[in-house]
Amino acid sequence: MRPKRAALYARTSEDKDDDYIITSQIVAMKQYAEQHGFEIAHVFREEFTGTKLDRPELSRLRKLIRDRKIDVVIIYRADRLARKQHIAGFILEEEIFPSGVELHVVTFGGRIRPGTRDVLIFNIEAAIGQDERDVIVERTQRGKRTKLLGGDGHPAAWIGYGEHAKYGYEKRGKRRNTHHVIVEEEAKVVRHIYDLFANKRKGVWEIARLLDAEGVPPPSISKGFKRYRTHQWSDATIYKILREHAYAGVWYANKRQQVNGRTLTRPKEEWIRLDFPELRIIDEKTFSKAQEILANGRRNRAHPPTNQYLMARRMRCECPYTISVRAESRPNRTPLTYYYCASRTNYKATACPMPFMRGNILDTKVWACITELLENPRAQLEGLRRVQQQQMEQNADAIAHMKAAENTIKECERLLSVYSDQEAEGLISRAMLRKKKIELDERVARAQAVYDEYAALVDAKVLSNDEIGQLTHWLAELREQIEDGEPLEFETRRAVIEALNITGKMKLETTEDGSEQVLYLYIHTEYLARIVLQGFGRGNHDVPPPRPAWEDSITCQTG
Repeated sequence: MRPKRAALYARTSEDKDDDYIITSQIVAMKQYAEQHGFEIAHVFREEFTGTKLDRPELSRLRKLIRDRKIDVVIIYRADRLARKQHIAGFILEEEIFPSGVELHVVTFGGRIRPGTRDVLIFNIEAAIGQDERDVIVERTQRGKRTKLLGGDGHPAAWIGYGEHAKYGYEKRGKRRNTHHVIVEEEAKVVRHIYDLFANKRKGVWEIARLLDAEGVPPPSISKGFKRYRTHQWSDATIYKILREHAYAGVWYANKRQQVNGRTLTRPKEEWIRLDFPELRIIDEKTFSKAQEILANGRRNRAHPPTNQYLMARRMRCECPYTISVRAESRPNRTPLTYYYCASRTNYKATACPMPFMRGNILDTKVWACITELLENPRAQLEGLRRVQQQQMEQNADAIAHMKAAENTIKECERLLSVYSDQEAEGLISRAMLRKKKIELDERVARAQAVYDEYAALVDAKVLSNDEIGQLTHWLAELREQIEDGEPLEFETRRAVIEALNITGKMKLETTEDGSEQVLYLYIHTEYLARIVLQGFGRGNHDVPPPRPAWEDSITCQTG
């Protein structure tokens, strides 16, 4: 008789950088497997939060369970499977037990058997794990707040010791004793900026020019920055000062986090607000007035873009940097617009050989291709259906989990109806009916939570039939407008590209006569067309546009 095939699942949170946490779990699970005579077929190492059901390694484990390719699942503790009770209960009741797979928990010392007190104990441990996580989060946030507010005996204003001091402030002390103090000379400039903007209603550009005329050094000079030094005030610097809450005595901690080497902004609800009235430079009334003017300006004074680019922010180069846009001004004439590889402006990147492409030429060819698509409703529908099918295949696991949760809800409703009929016929007591109803309600709640989680994921990633219907109807109206000879505005054409999620990849391809600059268009991930933008070398190719005059000013350094 062959030994039972076991899968080991070890997990730690994604923000933990300690490999020993997972290794210690695996060592204990391997010892458990050897003691019980199991054959270790799979080992899953997961660095992901336990509050989500959709996890890469857990999804692979669940597929093995559904396909019955394993006989035993071993976890170290209940909260390693999930940090939420409804997730752990759903995996156990709706996937592991129905598939005939055994669940063993090392700390429990054995198997969780269906229909016994083991399930109750497992659910209790899962609930404790969820409560433990909530306690850890609360304790961590409380500790951060206490530390930042100076409750540990250190100066309260030590916040931000790892960053540059903001304009108007100076850092003093070292490490834990670092704190901020107001630099009065810079604070006068900040008050002057707010007075010009909020009280005298000067514009941002005008404020910058006034400060330059007064000989006020910008922050990059006064702070002694080694990079990005400039001797003039910029609009961006003025805007940054006007939006900075620290000048009103409000600081925020826990704003950013490191994820895979990248600095990302946390959700605003995770920020920790700290009030330091002793560091206030601007009174609350003036600051609020400035914020109101900024908000109204964004709503009422938003200027349309100077130049129009149909495929802006929707193309990548094969190198694979994004394709950027830029215009070359000409006296008394329409500016020349260009698309070019963004690696040319990145001093760390190797200069890409991708030529510049005239904007109007690329936009015209792209729109001609899209017009052909608009004139063929059948191709539109078939293309969108193929996109939908691809998206459904890519999210097949999520859709399967939704159907499983939906079937569980229907089954519970059926069982409740059966128990109600049995109680009406006197086959079971009312107390038994209430007990069964409580159990079924718990199963429905778990299944509904799982369904909602995956439904949100699928809605964001898969085109629905309603969306396809609305899109094809709108495109039909645009086709009629084109057939009537009415030209589409740029905003409408851009909206078509965004609605169809048209993207492009630019390549240089070698031909017999030389080389061609080619653009491949896609609707979502579905191939749409190949467009030859321009050719180089012998043969009948499009004449390449002239080299932009500003190309010499672009940084083109090799890495």
